[in-house]
Amino acid sequence: MINNYKFIYITGIVYIKDLDDHQKKTGDIRLFMNIEKELLNDDKYHCIGVSGYFKAEVFDGKFWQLLDLDEFLFNREYKFSKKEVPIYTANLCIELLKNETKFVTVYRTYRGHFTRDEYVKEERVTKANRNRKKK
Repeated sequence: MINNYKFIYITGIVYIKDLDDHQKKTGDIRLFMNIEKELLNDDKYHCIGVSGYFKAEVFDGKFWQLLDLDEFLFNREYKFSKKEVPIYTANLCIELLKNETKFVTVYRTYRGHFTRDEYVKEERVTKANRNRKKK
């Protein structure tokens, strides 16, 4: 089996996209908010009355790639309701992700997300491949 899919070693460093100034390294994770409506003020992490969830990206050395949070936060701790302050949810996610992702390898899936499980691309078996002599 040939595996052309990338993998990344997670460093365990997790931060919030808009709040933390951080020098990015390969394997770092950053969280960002996905909310139901766009807020005009810059204090969106401290306001009450907005529901949504956090998404995560992992840095592959050149670009930020989406990370599947369901693999690391089993009870969906990344979601928050209108009665919760989003920064508390973000801090909880940071603590849980630091413990769950330290020295973990994540692999690119066919969808482009990164996950713990390695996705192995199967070789397509055709009549020509079966009849070809192996050298």
